Amino acid sequence: SKAELKGEQPSFHKIYLRAFWPILALAGLLRLFGDMLAFVGPWCVEHVVAYAYKETKSRDLPVPSLTNQNASLYGYQDNLSNNFTFILNQMNSTQTIIYKKSLTISGLVISGGKMTIGSIMNHMTLDTLFIMMLFFLFHYIWAAPLQVMVAIILLYFKLGVSAVIGASIFILAAPLQYYIARQMSVQQKKVMSNADNRVKKCNEMIQSMRVIKLLAWEKICQKTINQSRKPELWALFRAAVFRIFFNFAGVAIPILGTMITFILYPYLEDEPLDAGKALSTLALFNVLRLPTILFTAFINSFINANVSAKRVIPYLLAEDAEGFNTGDKHKTHTIGTDTMEDKPMKVGVVVESVNGTGKPVTVVQNEMSSSQSSLESNLSRTPGHSRQNSHSSLKDIMELKERRHSEPNKTGSLTVNDKKETTGRQRHTSGVSTEDEDEIAEKFTLIEARMVVEINNGSFSWDLSSKEPTLNDINVKIPTGKLTIIVGSVGSGKTSLLSAMLGEMLTVKGEVNWHKGSKLAYAAQKAWLLHDTLRDNVLFGLPYTWRRYKKIGEKGINLSGGQKQRISIARALYSKADTVLLDDPFSALDAHVGKHVFEEAILNRMLKKKRTVILVTHQLQYLSYASHVIVMKEGGIQYQGKLHDVKKVNPELYESWRKALREASTIEPRESERPSESSTEMKVGSPHLEGRKHSYPSITELQHQSSVNESQSKVNEYE
Repeated sequence: SKAELKGEQPSFHKIYLRAFWPILALAGLLRLFGDMLAFVGPWCVEHVVAYAYKETKSRDLPVPSLTNQNASLYGYQDNLSNNFTFILNQMNSTQTIIYKKSLTISGLVISGGKMTIGSIMNHMTLDTLFIMMLFFLFHYIWAAPLQVMVAIILLYFKLGVSAVIGASIFILAAPLQYYIARQMSVQQKKVMSNADNRVKKCNEMIQSMRVIKLLAWEKICQKTINQSRKPELWALFRAAVFRIFFNFAGVAIPILGTMITFILYPYLEDEPLDAGKALSTLALFNVLRLPTILFTAFINSFINANVSAKRVIPYLLAEDAEGFNTGDKHKTHTIGTDTMEDKPMKVGVVVESVNGTGKPVTVVQNEMSSSQSSLESNLSRTPGHSRQNSHSSLKDIMELKERRHSEPNKTGSLTVNDKKETTGRQRHTSGVSTEDEDEIAEKFTLIEARMVVEINNGSFSWDLSSKEPTLNDINVKIPTGKLTIIVGSVGSGKTSLLSAMLGEMLTVKGEVNWHKGSKLAYAAQKAWLLHDTLRDNVLFGLPYTWRRYKKIGEKGINLSGGQKQRISIARALYSKADTVLLDDPFSALDAHVGKHVFEEAILNRMLKKKRTVILVTHQLQYLSYASHVIVMKEGGIQYQGKLHDVKKVNPELYESWRKALREASTIEPRESERPSESSTEMKVGSPHLEGRKHSYPSITELQHQSSVNESQSKVNEYE
């Protein structure tokens, strides 16, 4: 932000003053005019009383009656004096900013515990309300002191020194009011913090209501929420006590000042106190009473709004997801840097050509910083899941070209060459000649045509405040149109690897390159459903196609975890994405359902249509169907490649897999599913790759085959 560039702390007050200053200025002029008119009444009281003491002849004047016209006039006046259009617009604008931020905020912030769903909900409701109330009383920051000064001056001219002494009570009470205000601020912070914790627990309970009802945990959950509510209630009680003293001071100080003034007047002044002067003085002190009360209310609102603004600003400045960044704010997808600092480097990037020829557009820049390279590199690395068009447009490239023309790079040069087969036309920005392009293409290794995604020397982290990576030295190439299975123990980094591919993790070093035009479908480990019909959850915004939907659709209202997971898989299956990422989709499914989903959805639907599938699973019986296997261990890749090479590279790992397969073979297959052949080795390889095309063995065959293998092995040992 501009404030960060200047080394300043971002301020909500400056933002709103800059955005709404014309309306605030107009309201300030009207406030000044209205406050000055408030002194007309006390000034006239003395003259009215003096006039009343004079002898006047009786006049039979008609008493005005209340008519519909008068009622309408009073109604219009009340409506104009309570018009909240501006502050409602201001509140809506704040809520809109918070909502838009929730669409782009990085999952690292939420998962890291820095912010919770409960705190975001409080930002949308309580914090925006407190900020709105500050602007409701905004002009009292200057109007109230001005009224007090004018009133004291008028009192001095009427009652002399005694009025000044009485009015000095307002100044003497200021330190006490400041102390009470500070304590209110401390208690308000505690209230908001405890409220975040309570809302978080309530949200968790509501989301898990079905399980809570099933296990009769209502009393336990109620007790937990009540325990989190107690600190909030205690903080609210203390804040209420201080608020009572604060409001009492606002009411009592004007009365105390009036009493002191009338007590001291006979001793300090020689003139007698007549009725007109006394009533006029009371009216002036009454004028003092209103700004004092409103000024205390403004201080209270300012404290609450200041606390809320300090809570909302870190949320708005939180890291955005890497897939949606368009600049160097977070230095995303940096290439060739060992740290997250800006360092000069050499960069070579390929962007998809949009001229219909399929030839790439080479973008080269020498000695440019990582922050400068992030925009260009994102053009080739932003996949279809980034809620943007999955194809780089010629307009984006030309805008980049024009930007480089208008802002010449002192450290290097940029060349954008868009070659067409028909005309052979070339575009240059500066510096690099066409003869150097072949050398550049050879120098920088680009993603292979048969690979859908490639990670080179990647290190990724979940912690935004630490440079210690969660995944270290990741080098992965995922083949296009094949099944890749990622396995490993719990906590080894399987889900993190998928998140790194999707741009959900912080890139410490290295790069993630997606094949041009990639469109992604992602089924998370925990299914996410819309509050909508089953069909709309599967379609997920795509047009309804009866032939496609009828094969995977299923009706139901109360869904179990397995049903939710199947809907998530069906959504990915129904999508038109050519790359599907599945994060442990069989965890909520039993063995038979998982086998059916794997055979029908993955083998017969996705792979037959040459869709790339990246599967994270603990079900080792599916390994023999994989073209590429990645084994994760302690945040790194232990092994990757063909399954049949595991026995040579790591026999212990191979035997552990065989043991797991033997345990999985406890489900006895039906007679019709028994195979006619047996083997002494664990079935390996990818049967759908070489010679078998799309004729896949069933999972039951694989499990039974493993059981036969074990028996045959024991016979061989006995012999």
